[in-house]
Amino acid sequence: MQFRRRGVAGHRAALRPDDIETADGVPVTSPARTFLDIAAVAGVTTEDPVVLGDALVSEHRRSMYSKVAMIRLPGLRAAVDAAFGFPRFRLAVDYDGAHRLTPAQQTRDALRTQEIVDAGWRLVVITRGDLRRGDAWVAARVAEVLRRQGWQDPRR
Repeated sequence: MQFRRRGVAGHRAALRPDDIETADGVPVTSPARTFLDIAAVAGVTTEDPVVLGDALVSEHRRSMYSKVAMIRLPGLRAAVDAAFGFPRFRLAVDYDGAHRLTPAQQTRDALRTQEIVDAGWRLVVITRGDLRRGDAWVAARVAEVLRRQGWQDPRR
């Protein structure tokens, strides 16, 4: 039996065992998987994943209540790092934001970039300026490199 609700869209995806957790005995996607799924939905703004990510990793102790992180920041970062690439087309996409301004981070980034290139992958670096131009601009940049790597746009 299939139920439909106005304003609700269902999605299907192949899930790995670590993508699934239980909440009160009900199987649900893990916080990291939920973050990735929501970030990939058409129409989601650039800011939406930032707000969601903050809600997932934030924790505090206040006099009236405390909040425990649903996932630790390193775990969310690892999930995002593992999902930005297009393995079949050997393409990695990286965001070069303000957090990359420290010399230590720049050194780590340079080493990681070299590892990506040495492994035979192409790298598309998305900047704050790209994001200002909009999601369509970013998607077009990634799609162009994907096409050069052998991807065929199903909409063409």
